[in-house]
Amino acid sequence: MRRPPAGMRSHRQLRHVSRLLRHRFQRAIDTEDMYPVDVDGFLVRPSQHATVIPKTMAKAFRDKEKEYKAPPDDRIYCRACSTFIAAKIDAAGRVKCNKCECQHCSKCGDKWFEMRGHVCRSRDEQDAFKGLEQGKDYQICPSQR
Repeated sequence: MRRPPAGMRSHRQLRHVSRLLRHRFQRAIDTEDMYPVDVDGFLVRPSQHATVIPKTMAKAFRDKEKEYKAPPDDRIYCRACSTFIAAKIDAAGRVKCNKCECQHCSKCGDKWFEMRGHVCRSRDEQDAFKGLEQGKDYQICPSQR
C-alpha cells in the first residue's frame, strides 16, 4: 500500500473531515447556540467547502444565518407556521411568509388583515409572556433550548 505524499490526507481522513463539517453545519441549522460554525477557532463558511456541503444544506444554513443575525426581539415569525420571515424594520408594510404565504406587518410582526386595516401594537401589548412566570405560568419545551 502506497503512502500519500507529504501534506496530503488519506481518503479516510478526508471522509472523516467531510462528515465532521456536515455535522457541524447541520447542528448550526438546528440550534442557534451552535452558530457560527468554527473548526479549531477558525470560522467556516459553506462556500469554502462546496464539494462536501450539499447545496440544500448550504441554502438552509444561509437562511438560518439571516435569522440568527437579527436580534431575537426583532425577528418576525409566521403566526401560522412559525417560519422565520424577516427582521423587523421601522416602517409598517407587508412581508409574506415563503412557506404558507401569510402576510405580516414588517414593523410589529402581527398578521396583516387587509379587510380591517392594520394598526401596530406596542411591544408590551405584543409580549404574550409579560407578567407570567416561567416554570409556573408557562414552560419552555426542553428540545427548544
